[in-house]
Amino acid sequence: MTKSELNNCPTVRNLQRFLHESETKGGTLVLSRDAVKDIYDLMRCLIIDEVQSFETKTETVFSELGETIRNVNKANGWPVLTPEQRNDIQGIATRIALMHSELSEALEELRKPGGTDWDCFTTELADVIIRILDTTHQLGLDMGTAVLAKIEKNKARGWRHGGKAI
Repeated sequence: MTKSELNNCPTVRNLQRFLHESETKGGTLVLSRDAVKDIYDLMRCLIIDEVQSFETKTETVFSELGETIRNVNKANGWPVLTPEQRNDIQGIATRIALMHSELSEALEELRKPGGTDWDCFTTELADVIIRILDTTHQLGLDMGTAVLAKIEKNKARGWRHGGKAI
């Protein structure tokens, strides 16, 4: 919510008027039931606005990253998939294997006898994300929406759902 929208919000104007007209008793501001409701409504509006803004930014960031990754890979001579290639199971399986290989490289970094180089570990995890976004973007899949939907689904799951140890 912009400052202008906030200043034009009836709830904010009511609160401003109330705070201007209110008195304190013993240094404590006494709020009426209507004032508390207005504060609640304002906070709810601000939170909803922030969540919607976050969701839009998340979807945009995933899409922009996917496009950037695609362009870099294409410029470097790597093959580019199209949404029409969704039936190329072998090609997609190869890309999944490459995602897995990046995870394995991260695991190997953790297993080094001399200790983990956290910069290398982070780079390997970045490679996983790059490969995932590269593949999903080229196939026309919306990872931003999928990730947000999965987070919402996970919120509804119980404590350590599935009964698994790890």
